[in-house]
Amino acid sequence: MKRFSFRLEGMLSYKQWLEDDAKRSLGVAMQELHMRNMKKNNMQEEHTGLIRQRETLTHLGPMEHMYYIRYGSKLLNDIKKQQTKIEEQEIVVAGKTKALNKAMIERKKMEKLRERAFQRYAKLRKRKDTGILDEVSTNFHGREKALS
Repeated sequence: MKRFSFRLEGMLSYKQWLEDDAKRSLGVAMQELHMRNMKKNNMQEEHTGLIRQRETLTHLGPMEHMYYIRYGSKLLNDIKKQQTKIEEQEIVVAGKTKALNKAMIERKKMEKLRERAFQRYAKLRKRKDTGILDEVSTNFHGREKALS
């Protein structure tokens, strides 16, 4: 009897490749989200440090105070823009996660089909092996009776 071969093996490989590609894509999107969060946190820390610095420096003139206020306002505006980018990236990550889940389900379906095909093959092989053993046993038993 010939070896087991799954006729949809190419499709299974393709589904596995799609899943791996979706994993890589999700990883890149997650990394981008992490970088955007880090950038926002750095800007928030800079803004907090700017406020502390302005409070501790008492000998600042009105122009220096104005520079601090303007820079602080610019940082707050940049933080809001970065938060918008983070929210957009979270939507991208959610979409990539959904695509990965779909790819995983498709691959698992193909693996189930492969497993079922293998079980059918194993069952058929067992039947043939049992049939051969029965035939050998019958022939052996028949020869013993003929000899006695």
